[in-house]
Amino acid sequence: DLMGMIFGGEMLDDGGTAIVMNGSNAAFVTGFANSTNFPRTTLALDTAFEFSLPMGFVTEVTAVGSAPGQIVRSATFNAFRGFVSPTGIATDNKTNGLYISGFTNSPSFPRAVTPGPNSENMGFVMKVPLDFSQINYSVLLGQTLTGVALRQRPPVFPEIYVSGFRHVASSQEAFMVKMIEDTPTSFATSTATQVNTSSFTVNWGGSGPVSGALTFDVF
Repeated sequence: DLMGMIFGGEMLDDGGTAIVMNGSNAAFVTGFANSTNFPRTTLALDTAFEFSLPMGFVTEVTAVGSAPGQIVRSATFNAFRGFVSPTGIATDNKTNGLYISGFTNSPSFPRAVTPGPNSENMGFVMKVPLDFSQINYSVLLGQTLTGVALRQRPPVFPEIYVSGFRHVASSQEAFMVKMIEDTPTSFATSTATQVNTSSFTVNWGGSGPVSGALTFDVF
């Protein structure tokens, strides 16, 4: 049997670029949207509060059951003064997360740790929960990310694999990156509750179950 559905806005071109099943009765689709009236059930991922086109979108649709082809939830996500073009999507149905890859030219991509490009494109991978309630984090890599895949290590440390390309001198080079999603813990060495000197020493450290701590933000 064949089952098809069409969804999108009514103003400009929209397109799906990748799809992944959720292991149950639904599928997640990502792609680009130029229609400002693209169907949304939430605005939680639109952190830039502006319509820089194209935007990215992620939509959950029912695949089987009594009402196949229905939108369960849908969200768009944008970036400050730049376009967003998703290329891949992955999930393992265990970590409550969707991983979306793509590329952008935004100088301030949402939740990215490193600064974005001034003009040329930069690849991104971002994680959002299955209910599309927020952007957990974003990472900028290379010039374009063309795909993302996921593998879970026991007990709960997902391995995220992304592929893409970047320009080196006058040539274009392919690359693949493996990331491990663990949560580091940090601590400050105990000091006296009150210090009556003009200066005092504070020591801190941190580590993760799989990786170490590279930088610290001290408050």
